[in-house]
Amino acid sequence: MVFVGTFLPLIVLNSLGWDSKKLLAVVKTAKWRKAYLLCLCICLCLQYMYMAAYGNALKSQGEYDEYLVHSIVHDVETIGVDEEECRLSFVGSAPKPREVVRLCEKYRHFGPLILTYFTNDTWIGGAYVYRYAQNNISIENITEEEQKQIEALEATSKNSLYSCYKVGNKIIVKFEKW
Repeated sequence: MVFVGTFLPLIVLNSLGWDSKKLLAVVKTAKWRKAYLLCLCICLCLQYMYMAAYGNALKSQGEYDEYLVHSIVHDVETIGVDEEECRLSFVGSAPKPREVVRLCEKYRHFGPLILTYFTNDTWIGGAYVYRYAQNNISIENITEEEQKQIEALEATSKNSLYSCYKVGNKIIVKFEKW
């Protein structure tokens, strides 16, 4: 309904070379004018509600990511390594805040649109960490050998969201499953 009510008329007008004055003239002369205007108002209202919900979800996810990066950088600096440069890896994906989870349940199509950035598949999670870290940190993928080691090791630092493991001069952050 949102697409048909808001975008399709614009696409039709652009393809036919019409302008908004001609559209208003057609709406004014049509005998179904009230029904058309009611449908258009409903579609626009729904579009604005979706936009507001999506914007709130993105803002909430961004604030939560910033909270996570502060916690991760604090733990990484507390654990420390002997060398000047620390290597860091992430296992799993960071959780989403409750507000985002509720919105994703209500609007099913939001799930793939609201991303979490703390994975080894993206560089953005590393960029967040670079911004707040005091030491030189490099983000690397985790190897199979390191994966086996962290399964056997006890976590150096652990909270309800993630666990930190120290393997040589590498710190591995493993997100708990939600």
